[in-house]
Amino acid sequence: MEEEVLYTSVVFKNRPTPQTANTKDNQTIYSEVAIKPYSAPNKKTGKKPEPVPAQTVLIVCLCMLLLGSIAALIYIAVSLTTQSSENKRLSSQISLLRSSTELLKQENVRLKGQTAELQNLTHNLSRLKGQTAELQNLTHNLSRQRDRLNWTLQVILSFSQFPVSNLCPQKQCRQCLDGWIHFENSCYFFYEQQPWMTWSQSQSYCKVQYPISDLVVIDSLQEQEFIHDQIQSYFDHFHGYWIGLSELDDRWVWVDGQTDSLGFWRRIGASGPKVLVIPEQNLTTSWDPAESTMLNKLICESRALTID
Repeated sequence: MEEEVLYTSVVFKNRPTPQTANTKDNQTIYSEVAIKPYSAPNKKTGKKPEPVPAQTVLIVCLCMLLLGSIAALIYIAVSLTTQSSENKRLSSQISLLRSSTELLKQENVRLKGQTAELQNLTHNLSRLKGQTAELQNLTHNLSRQRDRLNWTLQVILSFSQFPVSNLCPQKQCRQCLDGWIHFENSCYFFYEQQPWMTWSQSQSYCKVQYPISDLVVIDSLQEQEFIHDQIQSYFDHFHGYWIGLSELDDRWVWVDGQTDSLGFWRRIGASGPKVLVIPEQNLTTSWDPAESTMLNKLICESRALTID
């Protein structure tokens, strides 16, 4: 009885790749191998099946090894193709990043240029502010000098004959006459000698001594303090220094026409139409009404020349 030879197909399934994932049939037939069917020993005849020839086994192994190598090569090729695509994508991204970096560098250079311009503008602005401050200071100084010149001119024009020899000896003008004390914008003369005078005599004396002077007008606490520090007590505590304050129509009026608003009175209700400032009293309670015929010392005040 002849042995039958069976033919079978060896099929290898490839691992799906991105290129083959959508194909319907991924099976590939590489060869056909003839295999003898296994036949059980014939018990009747007692004969054993003949062994498969070694050449056949070797061919089968070689075929399988070849097919495995081909599959590996295909896998490597697919992997290389995928890697190449990834490399191309990465290269494209690197090129894009390089372009972005170059644009950023250009923008940075432009911003640095603008920053330098802004710093230059800031420096110029600071310089202009300094010049503006200098101009404002100069304008202020010029305004002060103008005011002082106007003040001096008013003082000069108040004289019918300006005493140049007294106020400007050797062509150097002074703010006050000899013996007068300067305070703020005024000059003060404290009469300390004898004979003492009545209120009217005191006013006449001031106007003779300095044509634009008169009995002192106290219009601030600072001026009151200045006078308080200059005068000294004499004879008794009723005597003092005549100031330019008089009673007129039930009001206390200064010689320049202002109504008094300070009221630094020593005694309330004392009689007398004229006012003395009494030494060594409290700063704000040192004025005392007195009869105009009483003999006292006196204080003259005049405007000072502005020479700075």
